[in-house]
Amino acid sequence: MKNIVINMVLGLTMLIAIVFPSCNKKETDDLSVQLQVPEIEIVLNGKEVITLQTGQTYQDEGAQVIHQFNGTSSVMASNPDEVDYSTSGIYVLKYLHKDQNGFSALNTRAIAVYGTVTNPVQFGSTYTRKPQNTIMKIDKVSSNLHIITNFGGVPATNALSKHSACLLQKGPDDFEIKTVGAAAADHIDIELIKVQSDTIQLVIFGGSYAPSLRTFVK
Repeated sequence: MKNIVINMVLGLTMLIAIVFPSCNKKETDDLSVQLQVPEIEIVLNGKEVITLQTGQTYQDEGAQVIHQFNGTSSVMASNPDEVDYSTSGIYVLKYLHKDQNGFSALNTRAIAVYGTVTNPVQFGSTYTRKPQNTIMKIDKVSSNLHIITNFGGVPATNALSKHSACLLQKGPDDFEIKTVGAAAADHIDIELIKVQSDTIQLVIFGGSYAPSLRTFVK
């Protein structure tokens, strides 16, 4: 087997020498192949999270596509009919652009539709991940709708600490959570394990997160 491999290599070397007799190292040193992937960015017009009470509606503001080679164009959400303004829930509008060469970019906008809940959970503004002692922040939009930042509980110096999600309470033990912005574009999902005023436990799937249980305490 070893002799066969050696003979094949020698044969290939001779064939290259025959086909390209005039090539030498000095002539080929400056030859290279470069594949430039265009930078495509989709920037939302307006906020990345829209909060509405049930019955209210939202008129899509669209987004701007910034293409490294083709300049700027506009794009509208591809799935506006998926939002049910009469039912509490977190709906995600998707903005997708694909250029003529097949390169694409994606951005999203969350539409959080909320109603009223009797005795909603009273969350604090910060929770500490144990035992790492990193901080997750919770901003209150309404009594039953909150925005969570750094749901991964990573150090503040980590870019992932900017990732955020919407947390909606739809009933006494009925919670919904969805990632927004960059986290949603990276197809990151969250599963809630435990939700109480003093403790939140969750598992993250996708991106560079390890799918392990994360515990946060007030």
